[in-house]
Amino acid sequence: NGAPEPVECSVSELADVVINEYLADPPGSDSNDTHWVELLNIGTEAVDLSGWMLAGGTSPSGSMGDAFPSGTVIEAGEYLIIGGAEVSSTIGDDPDVVLSFSLGNASNSDGVMLLDCDELIHDIALYGSSLNKDDEWPSCDGKGLATEDDLPGKPGSGETMGRLPDGTDT
Repeated sequence: NGAPEPVECSVSELADVVINEYLADPPGSDSNDTHWVELLNIGTEAVDLSGWMLAGGTSPSGSMGDAFPSGTVIEAGEYLIIGGAEVSSTIGDDPDVVLSFSLGNASNSDGVMLLDCDELIHDIALYGSSLNKDDEWPSCDGKGLATEDDLPGKPGSGETMGRLPDGTDT
């Protein structure tokens, strides 16, 4: 019938995958097909990302993207680019996993969340210049709600946001 096979959810406590870099405001029109997120496995073992997903946009309820397909694995120390069908126009190469999702349009307070297969927040990256008091984004350290100190600024059109050095908690 063409329906995808259900994914067995199992998240290892050693799963240490972070949002490393992302393009939230592609140059030109904000087509969801040109947004991308680079994940990095900073752990010591491979992580099965089957059933995980990205959520993004202007509020923590976010726009849920499609679930990562069964068999999506990120090896220890490796990067994985998740993006829409037209990502090659912004990074010059095809993404490792093609999915539909939206990161909003880099407004005042946006974010991207990596959700595990149980839909629990595994990592979060916020960006923008101010928080909407009604948004109630979780803080990047997972301890309470975000404050203005969690915002690194608003990326310009075509600019990526990322962790420097790679994988560090900023």
